Amino acid sequence: MRLASFKSDLTAGHTTGSPVTDNAYWLLKVNADYILSLAPGQATPVLTWPAPAPIAFGTALSAAQLNATATGVGSGALAGNFSYTPAAGTVLQPGAAQALSVVFTPTDRTGYTTAGASVTIAVRYTTAAGHRFLQPVNTPPQNRSVFQLGSTVPVKFQLFRADGVTPVTTAVANLQVNKVSNGAPDPVNETVYSTVPDQGIRFRYAGSQYVFNLGTRTLAIGTYRLTALLDDGSTIVQDIELRGN
Repeated sequence: MRLASFKSDLTAGHTTGSPVTDNAYWLLKVNADYILSLAPGQATPVLTWPAPAPIAFGTALSAAQLNATATGVGSGALAGNFSYTPAAGTVLQPGAAQALSVVFTPTDRTGYTTAGASVTIAVRYTTAAGHRFLQPVNTPPQNRSVFQLGSTVPVKFQLFRADGVTPVTTAVANLQVNKVSNGAPDPVNETVYSTVPDQGIRFRYAGSQYVFNLGTRTLAIGTYRLTALLDDGSTIVQDIELRGN
């Protein structure tokens, strides 16, 4: 941007193209004149990166998730290089908020600085029945399971990688049992199981399934909510009833 022109009798010491005082102004020689020009400072690119939708465990990162864009002064698109961490092709571990970051290096390094951004992505397991428990715990549209008080309730589910076939055998899941009402209005409709109950709250992997045999001898008649808390941040939830003979 041209601000002013001066004849060649300017004070000596400011040579053509050299900075004057605070490095913001430059003297440029045009024919016999010197032009005082403003060299604007570097602008910072504006990065836009929408939070990616959750992906299934086993899905490699791609342009579907690594899709940040950069704009400059006047909201115009900026050319440059996007460097992502983790890089495309990476398979993330399960988790509710896995970190993704990017550093953008503009092609125009004179006018723009580098810029960075970060987002998180949820990496979920794929379950056999749409994030549901397996039999004998009924799920909609089936009628709610009603177990006889004192019997064992086998709580089971399966987990897979993104292909829906390869089993996940190393997940960590805990069972949470909460009473939601004292009523159990429906008749017993499930087999009376006498399997030895599991201790603690941790599901174990056995026979391609995650299993927890819930003992009910210490519980009371009522409706209970079973919640499997998975280490990918998701839950599997279903209500059951317990009632006497």
